[in-house]
Amino acid sequence: MKRFFHACMIVAAVIFIAPRALFAQEATDVVKDAQEALEQWVAAANDFAGNVRFDEGDMKSFLANWKSLEEAGEEMAEGEDDEEFIDFQSLLKDPRYAKWAKSRNVNAEEWLRKSVRIFTIVMGEKMAGAMAEAEQAVPEQMAAFEAQRAQMGEEMYRQMKEAIDASMAITKMNREMWSKLPTPTPKEAALLKKYDAELTELIVGEDEEDGYDYDAEYGGEDDDR
Repeated sequence: MKRFFHACMIVAAVIFIAPRALFAQEATDVVKDAQEALEQWVAAANDFAGNVRFDEGDMKSFLANWKSLEEAGEEMAEGEDDEEFIDFQSLLKDPRYAKWAKSRNVNAEEWLRKSVRIFTIVMGEKMAGAMAEAEQAVPEQMAAFEAQRAQMGEEMYRQMKEAIDASMAITKMNREMWSKLPTPTPKEAALLKKYDAELTELIVGEDEEDGYDYDAEYGGEDDDR
């Protein structure tokens, strides 16, 4: 069960912690490790939730039950390997998850697939947007860095430039990988917009102020299947 939640910790580490570790580990290794971790998570999410669709009832059930699943996951995580990565299929076979689903009166497989779809769409769009904003800020940051070159020794400049380049590579990779997560159909996009405030508070946190414009990104002809 811990794999399901540990994936989110790994993704967060890829984005926020890896750049800080560049002086402790070769930059190329950091980028490689980050890419492999995120690629595995994205592939698993697409395989698990890419072909299901959710409706308003599914959305309400997700909002009502997701926090409970997270809390149950913390209890199930005790004693498990911290390095074990996410495995949605194994989660379905976990009797502890089946017990939880029964206690919440939800269909274990259907609820999890649809909930993972909602979760990954929201996280994917918000994180891809955050990475894009970070990339847009790079030119100004680089100009400020270069302006300080004369005050640095060449060795320090080289090390910092290498770290910045690797951090930029991580940011670009994250944006591209987050964008490969499932995307909503127009009907799903309408529901995501309707419940954006609730989803943001539940998944991202109360400090997130800006919603995502699903109409602008996914408006058009309905392709629900």
